[in-house]
Amino acid sequence: MESVKLVSQDSSRRMLNFARPQMAWPKTVNEPAHSTTKRQLHILVAEDVPTNQFLVRSLLEGRGHQVEIAQNGQEAVTALANGTFDVVLMDVHMPVMDGLEATRAIRNIEGLEIPIVAFSAYSSESDKAACFEAGMNAFLAKPADLSQMIRTLENCCKQ
Repeated sequence: MESVKLVSQDSSRRMLNFARPQMAWPKTVNEPAHSTTKRQLHILVAEDVPTNQFLVRSLLEGRGHQVEIAQNGQEAVTALANGTFDVVLMDVHMPVMDGLEATRAIRNIEGLEIPIVAFSAYSSESDKAACFEAGMNAFLAKPADLSQMIRTLENCCKQ
């Protein structure tokens, strides 16, 4: 892990050290800028953390996909009831309504068949099992490698 050191300019000479975590995504910089699918996907991203929203939106739009953000599971359910999407990237732990509860609600909407991909920092076997039990189609652990994220989302849309 790379660290950054800051030293105050006043007479106190206080020093702060920050560790900057490395992310998995930058290693995929040499990949093509656009998706390998023949069509643009309309992706609903249900994610409550603004930084994650920004990163996921930037990465997916950079691949040529259209992205809409829902701040929590309730917003995701509402967006799906009112719009047309190809796939949902669903954070599991969110306020108001979590991803598991939202997935169950989505699966109860008559006539709505949409792939839902779990996106979670918790990746134990029991966490994955809970996602599949709720009705999710695939699971991605955070931080996800960009190529893995794209491959998973696109493969879910082919089924």
